[in-house]
Amino acid sequence: RSRKSSVEVVEAAKVLGHDAVDIQDPQALPDPIEENNHAKKLEKKSVLEVELELKQLQWSPARLKLESVTKSFLFEIIMGSIIGFNAILMMLEADVDARCQAPDPQSCEDLWMTICNNLLLVIYTIELLLNLFIQRSSFIKIRWN
Repeated sequence: RSRKSSVEVVEAAKVLGHDAVDIQDPQALPDPIEENNHAKKLEKKSVLEVELELKQLQWSPARLKLESVTKSFLFEIIMGSIIGFNAILMMLEADVDARCQAPDPQSCEDLWMTICNNLLLVIYTIELLLNLFIQRSSFIKIRWN
């Protein structure tokens, strides 16, 4: 790098927003070209990165943490397993109902199936409430919901 004149150093410091300028050591100041390259890199941020920064500025820490949990791979695996278990439970219920010869179909229902159905209802309700808390008004706009 070439040595800059003191006038160039002062002008560069003003452009970059530096208040105190040490004219004796112009190399201590950041290079305006490097600063400009950094600004261009910031301009090239993806939409997802900008949305993430906005979330971090606007959302509470609890909301950010809950979003990271609900979007994690482990959470998706657990919820997928629960949905799979629910499908198997519905098949078993249909089988029990088909074999039931009693006039009242509820008399053939097993207690463990009722408990599982209620537990699944609680899990699905908690997931719904978490997503409503995290996504708020955008919850309605997401077709997956």
